[in-house]
Amino acid sequence: MGFGRGQVQQLLQRKYHQAVLAGMSTSQLVADLLQEEDRGSAAGARAPAHLGPEPPTSRREAQVQSTREPGHAGEEPGGAQVPREPQGARDAEEQLQRLREERTCRVCLDRAVAVVFVPCGHLACGECAPSLQRCPVCRAPIRSCVRTFLA
Repeated sequence: MGFGRGQVQQLLQRKYHQAVLAGMSTSQLVADLLQEEDRGSAAGARAPAHLGPEPPTSRREAQVQSTREPGHAGEEPGGAQVPREPQGARDAEEQLQRLREERTCRVCLDRAVAVVFVPCGHLACGECAPSLQRCPVCRAPIRSCVRTFLA
């Protein structure tokens, strides 16, 4: 899966200007690159063959044309704008997800943490902690376990 440097840079710039780059994963960016390739190959198959050389198109014109195409994030095919989720709501959602992950046992990935390991300070649930000899996160020997009550 080799993408040209310019292709990736154009996609990143377009996403940055559309204010959708924040919080986007690399897999989403790769999916967008693949969609652009598919659009490009489909457009090439539909375009009639030219006998002469193509007129030169500047990079800026190509960017303007690509941003006008329907089907980009925030647009419906009819051209109507779809309201975007505000940045504050997205940040709050990410923070909530991060807090849930911090309070979930790293061993069973199911229950809430309730025990802290001494000396490393990592956390586990009350059911998993008694059976452990070493910390599952840092592999340090566990000297003792202390029951915690998180606020």
